Amino acid sequence: TGYGEDGGLQAFLEKHQIPFAGSPSQVCRQIFDKYTCRKYLEDKGFTTLHYDFITNEDTIESFWQRENLSSVVLKPTCSGS
Repeated sequence: TGYGEDGGLQAFLEKHQIPFAGSPSQVCRQIFDKYTCRKYLEDKGFTTLHYDFITNEDTIESFWQRENLSSVVLKPTCSGS
């Protein structure tokens, strides 16, 4: 990981009781994972755009065909935008 936005740095600082400004590590982990963040927002009643989660068993080609898509934006679940 990048050891920053994903909560890793915040967890290190928390573990060593070093004060910092910003969100706690648990919040950073939750919002950095795009799938977890979307599920959380949906559970709280927010509307999100259509999305799907491609697993190791799936391939981009089979996903494309199954969803009958003409265009798509692919993003890693736990990485930068």
